[in-house]
Amino acid sequence: MSQLTLDFGPPPPPALANFVAGRNRECLAALQALLAQLRSGQSPDGRFIYIWGPMGSGKSHLAAALESNRLPQLCIVDDCQRLSPPAQEALFHQFDAMMQTPAAALVGFGDEAPARLPVMPELASRLSWGMVFCLEPLADDELQAALEQATRERGLAIG
Repeated sequence: MSQLTLDFGPPPPPALANFVAGRNRECLAALQALLAQLRSGQSPDGRFIYIWGPMGSGKSHLAAALESNRLPQLCIVDDCQRLSPPAQEALFHQFDAMMQTPAAALVGFGDEAPARLPVMPELASRLSWGMVFCLEPLADDELQAALEQATRERGLAIG
């Protein structure tokens, strides 16, 4: 007997609209506001945002969602905890350069709060200049809602 696999198609690309926020609504709202202000040419209120949290909390989804907007004035740095020393120094200098460009913004992501990142202290300080959000994993009922949303996006219905 052979099994057939069902091709449900690829999942929809990550977007802020399909991020199940749960207890992370404030973070999602800050990112939505940032994108809206950048698109309208305004100098964003929250130019520097750092988001951290445990694996599976949605950091990569949010980073990919921001990347998909392809805004040249938005710098996105994922996995800050993995930056090499030269990359850390470059990012540190980028912060300083961005201070001269009010319409530019930076969103960083990592596994730890800025002060606990294995990066040079000056960079850790820069990463905590703006808003810092700790993503909370979804609760059981939120996970169920996320699963239902994922199945709807693929054209399936579950009971």
